[in-house]
Amino acid sequence: YGLPVSIEDIRTGGSWKGWDDARIHFLGKIMAWSMAFYYPLEHIAYGGFVVPKLIRVDTEKYTAYSCRAWLIFVLSDLVSTFFKLKELRKRRDVLLKSRELGDGDTARPTEEEIQKKEHDINKQIKLSRIHVARCVFFVPQVVHWSYSKWAR
Repeated sequence: YGLPVSIEDIRTGGSWKGWDDARIHFLGKIMAWSMAFYYPLEHIAYGGFVVPKLIRVDTEKYTAYSCRAWLIFVLSDLVSTFFKLKELRKRRDVLLKSRELGDGDTARPTEEEIQKKEHDINKQIKLSRIHVARCVFFVPQVVHWSYSKWAR
């Protein structure tokens, strides 16, 4: 069911919009394409498990192929999250430096706006760190399922 979302992401770049680092954009494209391969392969494998008389395929092989696509996604997501953390820290540093600017510039954000933005960035950093842990915990099981004979 995720194939339409993957295709939409490939077309529009929705998962990497808002980031300045070109590496995040590149990894986002890899993630979208890997899911475009993952979903059809996983559905074929699932069909082979559920109705083996109707869909005659080597289910372990198709599961392994789909999980290899998922592994590419997870590793790209992990690396991308490190780049996002780096960019978020830069944004926070720029924001905190804007607090120090006391030149009377009328375009300078208010202290309340700076605090809200800083809070939002710190929250994104915290959630990104949790996301790194999530990706790391996925890696062993994805690697295991990526072998053609994982069920034996």
